[in-house]
Amino acid sequence: MSKALFLALFTLFLTGSTTAQEKLGYSLQKGDVFTVEQQSEQNVFQDVGETGHQLTNRVTAVLEFQVREVKDSTYVLVMRFRDLFFRIESSSQGQLLDVRAREPGRTDLRSRLFRNLMDVPVTMELTRSGEVLSVTGGDGLVDGMLDGTGLMAGAERTALKESLLADYSSEALAASFEQLTYFYPDRAVRSGSKWTNRHEGKLQAANTWKLDTVAGGSASISGQATILLREHPESPGSALQGKQNMLVKTEAGSGFLLKMVVSGEASGQTPLGAPGTDPVPTRVQMKSIYTLIDHKHVQ
Repeated sequence: MSKALFLALFTLFLTGSTTAQEKLGYSLQKGDVFTVEQQSEQNVFQDVGETGHQLTNRVTAVLEFQVREVKDSTYVLVMRFRDLFFRIESSSQGQLLDVRAREPGRTDLRSRLFRNLMDVPVTMELTRSGEVLSVTGGDGLVDGMLDGTGLMAGAERTALKESLLADYSSEALAASFEQLTYFYPDRAVRSGSKWTNRHEGKLQAANTWKLDTVAGGSASISGQATILLREHPESPGSALQGKQNMLVKTEAGSGFLLKMVVSGEASGQTPLGAPGTDPVPTRVQMKSIYTLIDHKHVQ
């Protein structure tokens, strides 16, 4: 073989190796249990009067996902909230809400409400690319939360249930989980490849993802999205539009996230008070970090 032909074949081999396609996705086993910690902060700025108004929302949650069944092309997982803390602070009114679901001795209504959220199973089915096909148990979860408050049937309970269903109904949970799981393509890709998908719900996102690297079976994926945030869908014109950036690093073997960072900003008009009130200029900055803190296998 001539030296020139050898070098040409060697170069072709290297080129093929560096552009090899990867079939990314989940590879879960029945009995896998993943525990994820969420740290989120959202700052809301509203143009009110001369000084404006700022709300700061902070959330810490511990979520557990257990693989209950492995099907031909999907997985059935059981999710439980293991801990939840959130706080809302206002620049003009101080602390508005402080919920610590696991803290003993808390007797306020909101703490009792979210204490009943703990450890209750919710079932979800997702594809190998992370698309959530269904969630069951969310509506019953809300009923259980309300039953623990002692509130009797009436206007207050009805209003509270409507508020909770916006975030914890089966439909709302499906949309929320999908933002955490649905970042894989439905085809084989190579480093530098891009693909798109969408997330629905209160936060609608049109995502463009990119495979940055694959090393040792762990993938690094980045993404950008245009987002539409509708906190009050019943209020015409109360929508925020903006951009969002995502960074994901996955666990070798399972494909589950090791760490995910989501940050973004959106602006528009939202009601200052209850839905139906006049909207005011609003800007939202948000960041969430999801970290895998435990992966074990149980029989």
